[in-house]
Amino acid sequence: MSLSLADQAARERAATASNQNIVVTAGAGTGKTTLLIDRLIHLLFRPNQRLTLGQIVALTFTNKAANEMKARLRQRLQVMQELARGGLSDKDSKVHESKVIRDLQEIYGLTDQQIADVAEQNFYDLESAHIETIHSFAGYVLRLYPVEAGVDPSFQEDDGKQFSAHFHGEWNR
Repeated sequence: MSLSLADQAARERAATASNQNIVVTAGAGTGKTTLLIDRLIHLLFRPNQRLTLGQIVALTFTNKAANEMKARLRQRLQVMQELARGGLSDKDSKVHESKVIRDLQEIYGLTDQQIADVAEQNFYDLESAHIETIHSFAGYVLRLYPVEAGVDPSFQEDDGKQFSAHFHGEWNR
C-alpha cells in the first residue's frame, strides 16, 4: 500500500522541475532530504539534459546534514543499480527506489540497463560532488578565485571561532 501525502504533487514537481532552482523549507522529519535526493536523481538521469555530479551544487547548513545527504544519495544509487540489474529480491522491500526507477522509465524512457549504468557512474563520482555546507562551498570558491575575491590566496577556513573572536574584538572596540 502506498501512502499518498497531501503535498505529493508539489513534491513531485520539486523533484522533477528542470528549469528552475528549488528552495525547500520544512520542519524536521517531513522528508526534505528524500525530496532533495529525488531531485538529484532526476537531474542525473534526464537523457537530454543530464548533469554530472560535478555540475550540481547541493548546499545545507550543517556538516551532519551534508553528510546525511551524501550518504543517502550513495545508498540510493547503489540500490537503484542493483534493482535495475535485477540484483535485489522482492523481499528487500526497496519500494521508494522501485518507484523512482519506474518514474525514470516512464518520464524519460530509460531502460534498466541505462539506469544501472548511470547509477554506477554517479556512484563512483560521488566523492567529487559539491554536496556540502554553504561555508565549505564558499571556501572552495574563494580558493579557486582568491585574487578576484580580494582574499589572501593562503587563507585558512575556520569553524567560526576566528570570526567570533574577530567579531567580539571589533564589537568591544
